[in-house]
Amino acid sequence: MISLTTVRPTAEWTARGSASWAKPDDERKVSGLVSGPISDSARFLVSARLNQRDGYINNVADGRKLNDRDDYGARAKLELTPTQNLSMMFIGDYWKRDAECCIWTIRRTGVAPSVIPEQQQIAAGIRFSETNQAQNIDGPVLSDTKSYGASAQLDYELGGGYTLTSISAWRRWDTIDGLD
Repeated sequence: MISLTTVRPTAEWTARGSASWAKPDDERKVSGLVSGPISDSARFLVSARLNQRDGYINNVADGRKLNDRDDYGARAKLELTPTQNLSMMFIGDYWKRDAECCIWTIRRTGVAPSVIPEQQQIAAGIRFSETNQAQNIDGPVLSDTKSYGASAQLDYELGGGYTLTSISAWRRWDTIDGLD
């Protein structure tokens, strides 16, 4: 059994953040959260993140850099404890990615490349190797994705070590992908 537990809203004011930057693809990441009390029986948590990366696949057809990434997301939680026996958690989230993404490169081929795409790659000057970072694409490349949802969890302690739990959730995922 695998159980993942995310951070709950806190009764004290809390803030965290992180940022990173990496070469050679100029990858930037920023994330943070703020959490704290609204009242004695209500707490909140809001977190957000932003990830960006320049493309690293050279497209010889038009000079574009492919396999970039631009995504961001946010999540909010509201925890209520109206009575000693009842607790409620409400969660909403949104995530979006826009990318000229998910292009592969040819690393090796048979002795005599016989497939037309391989021959087109060779004609464009691409040399297959373990370090090949080039592709020859003359059409659109995109991966646009959105994911969002909401959930509610109610826990009622019945006593004697028993808890009645109700979990309701709704989720949506939309994607538009296009590759040459």
